[in-house]
Amino acid sequence: MITSQQLELLKVGLTEVFWDNFNKPSFYEKVFNVRNSDQAYEEFMHLAGLPNLYEWNSDGGELPVVGALQGDRVLFVHRDYGYMWTISKRLVRDNKYASVSSELVSSAGRSALHTVEALATSVFAEAFTVNGYDGAPLCGIHNLLGGGTYNNKVTGALTETALEEAITKFRRMVNERGQPIVLEPAYLIVPPELEFTAKKLINSTVNVYEGSNVRTPYENVLRGMLEVIVNPYFADANDWFIVSRPADHKLLFFWRERPTVVTEKDFRTQGISTAITMALSVGYASWRGVVGATVT
Repeated sequence: MITSQQLELLKVGLTEVFWDNFNKPSFYEKVFNVRNSDQAYEEFMHLAGLPNLYEWNSDGGELPVVGALQGDRVLFVHRDYGYMWTISKRLVRDNKYASVSSELVSSAGRSALHTVEALATSVFAEAFTVNGYDGAPLCGIHNLLGGGTYNNKVTGALTETALEEAITKFRRMVNERGQPIVLEPAYLIVPPELEFTAKKLINSTVNVYEGSNVRTPYENVLRGMLEVIVNPYFADANDWFIVSRPADHKLLFFWRERPTVVTEKDFRTQGISTAITMALSVGYASWRGVVGATVT
């Protein structure tokens, strides 16, 4: 049997086991802007910033009056995730609790990370099909508050030409008034099926042009321009994305409650119960900083 003092020591050990399995290199921490939240939801308001400064007559003339254009609201409503299990009194009495609980908590740590990674990946999985705050998907044709449109979608397989098109489109990204915002692309995110294609495009010193039965090598200008990230949670084997660093985009991941492990004796069954809970939200408050490519 386990005494109260032993149970308290086991709680500490189980929490460590959980975090050892949860704290692995992750897609969501690498790509998303991860923040903590102390509210039921987070809200963002879209504004078109101020225009370029006007020339004015400083010899007694009045300064031009300008204002911001207000757009849509974006809400991040946190959702709760979790489950529990109970190890029976018989297993506790037979001194099986430590080994069984350690195995289950290890599995729970991995499952919690899988849950987080799948939720973060869903933002990209829905990038071409689910409309966002502005009535368009994450990657598509967006109406600007100041007039005009911007398209951050490329149609085509991952090739040198398509990647150059996507990078060019990225550098042409604009704010709500159509002004260049000068973002640097940082990551090329691909499914496992495109890993080697992506790494050849980014890491090769030279490429080879093959035409008219002549192989002509030329410098690979894409070399080192992007960091390749392979996401095994991508269901589509052809979609790929270019994304800026988290400081330059608004792909947001909010922790309302980081994973919590609670272990207590179950009065009803006389076994020992463990619960894993967490609360979070994930999405995007702006499409800027992302260019996506899909094959139709």
